[in-house]
Amino acid sequence: VGFGLPSVINMDEEQPTLAGEQNLHGSETIPTKMCDGKAESFILGFIGHSGSTALMSILEQHPELNIPFPYEPLLVAVGKPQQSEEIARYLFEQSRQSPEAMASGFKVRPGNIRDGEELWQGLVNDYRTRLVLNYRDNVFKSAIGLYSIRVRGDLSSQQGMRDETSEEHCEKHPELCRFEVTQFDQFAYVLAKSYITRETTKGIAKMVDWPCIMTTRYEDFVLEPDSEMSKIYDFLGVQRMDLKAKYNKALPDNPCELVSNYQELCQMFWGCEQYREHLQDPVNNCFCDNPPPPPYNTTLCDADKVFALKKSLCTYYTEKGAKQVVSCDNAQYLAMKEKMEAEGKDIAELGAGGGRWAREFN
Repeated sequence: VGFGLPSVINMDEEQPTLAGEQNLHGSETIPTKMCDGKAESFILGFIGHSGSTALMSILEQHPELNIPFPYEPLLVAVGKPQQSEEIARYLFEQSRQSPEAMASGFKVRPGNIRDGEELWQGLVNDYRTRLVLNYRDNVFKSAIGLYSIRVRGDLSSQQGMRDETSEEHCEKHPELCRFEVTQFDQFAYVLAKSYITRETTKGIAKMVDWPCIMTTRYEDFVLEPDSEMSKIYDFLGVQRMDLKAKYNKALPDNPCELVSNYQELCQMFWGCEQYREHLQDPVNNCFCDNPPPPPYNTTLCDADKVFALKKSLCTYYTEKGAKQVVSCDNAQYLAMKEKMEAEGKDIAELGAGGGRWAREFN
């Protein structure tokens, strides 16, 4: 199978480091470290597509917590740890000065902290910041969701559904809830991205000496949301409450129901040791019926080769100004290029003035 170019890679979701710099053959368990009393501040360390928006929508409703909306105020400073720390410090200080004495918290990505660990250590020490680490364990199911978003252009599963359940959504849009994965090279890209970003996110636990740490997996939150939220309330030292998420999961959780050629994916990726365990989903009774015997096909297992494709891509700016990396024949990119040329603008302006152009592209 030849490697092609990913259709759309969302730069709002932090780009992973090359696989060679990560451990692809094991995932560390992060030990829980509790603190007494009520938290003064906390962050939800996360990466995209892990249920973080639904989780924060619950915490936002708690009267003892001060959660900003949007839930990720540091998004504008991903890759800029000093700016990220300054924004976080401002928000924590505003909450500290408030007479309500609520615990302030928001979503933070690894790229907000990386290369600024000393600055963040000072912040954590000053505000006794607790870390809730949110990640998705099953990277294969995460990749299916990302494939739906990035390759098929279905944005319904990006943040979830506010006004309807997954069942109602799928009844209205059956084509979104059962599809065939046809571009295996691009699926390999989002699969490798899912694996590396999971490990990068868990690495937040080691970036700073956090006084208190707990983890919450997407899988546990989906299966037993009330139990998982009780653990978070206890960790933050606030009252347990019966609050519900404002966002519902958009796509079915069973990969065999969601992907019409799931058994074909089993054949293609069974040879990848780092992914194999996630091909089997006993909770949903979804299994690889006839796994291939060794020697395995490992063509799509080399994450370094997959990530190396990124250098051949072009840059596209959405109407809201978010930067995305796309293939240079992507329809959205070509439409933007045509609009720029019609207005007498040079496509090279994207390199230096993408932000300005993004605001003009409406």
